[in-house]
Amino acid sequence: MTVPALSLKSGQSYIVAVPKAGPYTPPGRATRGFVAFDLQRSRQVYLKDTWRVDLPGIEKEGETYWLMEDAQVRNISPCSAAGDIRGHCTYTHLYNNKPWACKARKELVPHHHYRLVLDIIGGSLTTFSSSREMLGCVVDALQGK
Repeated sequence: MTVPALSLKSGQSYIVAVPKAGPYTPPGRATRGFVAFDLQRSRQVYLKDTWRVDLPGIEKEGETYWLMEDAQVRNISPCSAAGDIRGHCTYTHLYNNKPWACKARKELVPHHHYRLVLDIIGGSLTTFSSSREMLGCVVDALQGK
């Protein structure tokens, strides 16, 4: 897979296996998580493949991570790459009010295919060596607010 990168025009390349998390849906618009191998840095990373809401005022997840890093927020994973996949966006919302279109029950929201790379691969949220370890994770998450 390729993920857009700020420093490279073509993006960064990763080798991925089967998704680590996230259900599969027939239309293919589900969020999927992968343990991936970063070819440029020769290390494992976490790659999130998702469809983000594409509306004004909705921040991209990677930009939020970079803002938190700049503000030195504790207990967050460094984000090494993130961005929209060019040409992968939904258009259904543009045809909702056409006379030939079936009327949708809900407003159709535009989405854009998006990938994000985190440098730390998280562990399972269901297996801890002790309750102390679990509570330590909760405290770390609360401090990362």
